[in-house]
Amino acid sequence: YTGMAAAIFDPRSVCLSTPTGLDPRGLATLIGVGSIVLMALTAATAAFDSALQERATAIAREMTQELERSHEALKRSESISREAREQLEMVVRGSPLAIYTRDLEGRLTSWNPAAEQMFGWKASEVLGRPLPSVPPGARDASEALRERVRGDLLKDAERTRRSTEFAL
Repeated sequence: YTGMAAAIFDPRSVCLSTPTGLDPRGLATLIGVGSIVLMALTAATAAFDSALQERATAIAREMTQELERSHEALKRSESISREAREQLEMVVRGSPLAIYTRDLEGRLTSWNPAAEQMFGWKASEVLGRPLPSVPPGARDASEALRERVRGDLLKDAERTRRSTEFAL
């Protein structure tokens, strides 16, 4: 099927026909030029798609490389953090001073051997509970102090030693 063959048809059946009829050569030329334009547009679109695909591939490659760099940095950071945490735990465990930590709700999260010796409670007895060295009658004052210094470091505060004389 060619453009020339398509140009030979009954002119009365086409809405574009003129009273004198369609010129078959003009119609063939129009169809040929239209076909060339369509092929050129198809080729341009394919070239554009190819360039777009290459750019998308380059962006994906860059993002993958950045993700890999970030992952390696995260692994290094986690390793440094783990080492620092282990060193701190060794210092706290080996300290002759009683050291304990509490979460924001006041529950004990760590309790070193010196705290066990000073206060008389083993870590397994106090972890996850409020500080047992605060007498039951002073818990409100202790809570008020904890709220006041929440998240801040409390330095040089007077502390009174209590031991197992108070019930958990």
